[in-house]
Amino acid sequence: MLEGIIRLLGTTYEQPVNLGNPDTTISRTIVDWEPAINLHDALARTIHYY
Repeated sequence: MLEGIIRLLGTTYEQPVNLGNPDTTISRTIVDWEPAINLHDALARTIHYY
């Protein structure tokens, strides 16, 4: 996600972008970024961590 934020900082896009949102259309379009793992796996890792 940090990579997506850094790429977003290098654009002139001025609307809100939720990089953690399951619909990554804007992040793919604006900064050519998408999550490295899917939502299901991310949640499973988070639950396992805690």
